[in-house]
Amino acid sequence: MTRTPYREQIVRVGDTRAVIARGGGGPVVVVLASMLVMARSYLWPFGEFTKRFHTVIVQAPGSGRASRVARPWSMEQYADWTGELLEALDLRDVTLVGHSNSGPVAVILAAKDPRRLARLVLADSTGADRAFSLVRILLARGVDCFHEPELTLAAWNHVVFNPVFHFANFWEQVRLSARTDLEPWARRIAIPTLIGWGAKDNTYPLRCGRLLREWIPGSVLRVSRGGSHDWLVDHPAEFAEVLGDFIGDSAVAHSLSHSDGRGAG
Repeated sequence: MTRTPYREQIVRVGDTRAVIARGGGGPVVVVLASMLVMARSYLWPFGEFTKRFHTVIVQAPGSGRASRVARPWSMEQYADWTGELLEALDLRDVTLVGHSNSGPVAVILAAKDPRRLARLVLADSTGADRAFSLVRILLARGVDCFHEPELTLAAWNHVVFNPVFHFANFWEQVRLSARTDLEPWARRIAIPTLIGWGAKDNTYPLRCGRLLREWIPGSVLRVSRGGSHDWLVDHPAEFAEVLGDFIGDSAVAHSLSHSDGRGAG
């Protein structure tokens, strides 16, 4: 994988500071970095995404080089903050991508306040593992590191940063990775939703993606046969292609539903 040159930008949202990387043209795609790692981990696919989309990668408060939080944030607090960020950046018709621990943030915002959202994408998201076992998740995450050797070797320090500089928030996010239940929020979503999952994901196995598809009305599930938990990062060309197809298909469906006055389904 080759890194694409990028420029980080500081964005103020209320009394907090976010860090974003932004580039490319076309449909707006906002990628919420998992709060467990630094957003720089997501710069591996930055080049692929910016070829096709106006891409914004977001490092939220309580992680990475964004501002610290006085006390750990809940997933709902992160969702409310993300809505404020989209307003601060004046972004509309957004395809919002949540991955791993940022998946619940995207789901809650799409359920509560989708005004600036056109589509939702969930990649191997937290929140649909009915085992609710942190021990299982941690052991499985160790297995997944071996499925993603290049990423593991290149970005291990991105994981170490947060427990050092955002200690309390990091460990609360670790706890929430096992305790979050997205079903009540997921059933309220009314925008086109893509669920992208790695077939080799042990952290949140494919059964979790299938549950999300059941919960979210009209959602579609796409599976990467070679992908693991971080296939968004580890297989960026494949993910970008799946994402581009989804954006194109949902745009056509939206156009048809407005042209004939009926739903596209």
